[in-house]
Amino acid sequence: MYASAHAVPLAAKVEQQKKILWITTAVATAVSRTSNLQYVFRAQIHSDQYGQAFAVFLTEHAKAKLGMEPKDGQGRV
Repeated sequence: MYASAHAVPLAAKVEQQKKILWITTAVATAVSRTSNLQYVFRAQIHSDQYGQAFAVFLTEHAKAKLGMEPKDGQGRV
C-alpha cells in the first residue's frame, strides 16, 4: 500500500502545519493511529476493519446470494 506509506508522514506534517488532509487512498490503520488528529480525515474504513466488514457482509447476504445459512459454511475451506 504505497499510499498508506506516504500518508503516515504526510499526516504528521499536515497536522503540524494546521492544513487539512482528506485522504481517500490510504487504508493503513497507522495513518490515523496518532491520537488527536484535528486536520486529517479519512472517509473509508481502515485496514483493521476489512475482515469484520467482510464477515458482516457475508452474514447478511449468504442466504439470498449463496442459498445457504451463514452457519452452514463453518469449517469449509
